[in-house]
Amino acid sequence: MDVIEKLTVLLTGKTFSHNGKEYCFQSCKKVVSNIMILTNKETLQVPESSFINFYEKVEKNCFDASNLPEKQSFVPAELPLKQQKVILPEMSTTYQKLNASFDSLIDQIDKATNDDISFLETKAKMLTSVAQTAIGMENSRVNLIKIFQGK
Repeated sequence: MDVIEKLTVLLTGKTFSHNGKEYCFQSCKKVVSNIMILTNKETLQVPESSFINFYEKVEKNCFDASNLPEKQSFVPAELPLKQQKVILPEMSTTYQKLNASFDSLIDQIDKATNDDISFLETKAKMLTSVAQTAIGMENSRVNLIKIFQGK
């Protein structure tokens, strides 16, 4: 068996260390008086005269690549599933008070006289302005919740 066949039989499907680095063997060939060993990191060049020393050294520290213990990765392979969250809107006390105010305004309009109409009109404009502000604030709150949930 020539040196190329011998090295290929020894290292096929294996990893080995050489000069403090770990390599995975891919192939080798002879170029003039050197043996070129193609690995996953670089091509190693071994002179034919020192091949026996290289072979003995690698033979002692080569092992099957499929038997390597898997290193635990920093990021887990399976991330926990994100549960779908549903936020049920609640009736805030501001809305409850506004609804009660509009209900009482409607009741007052039904019983109003001509003297009370201008007062009730002013009250309706004020309530409408407060309601629009409250709705704007609530919409902002809902949008912030959506941003935090990534939707």
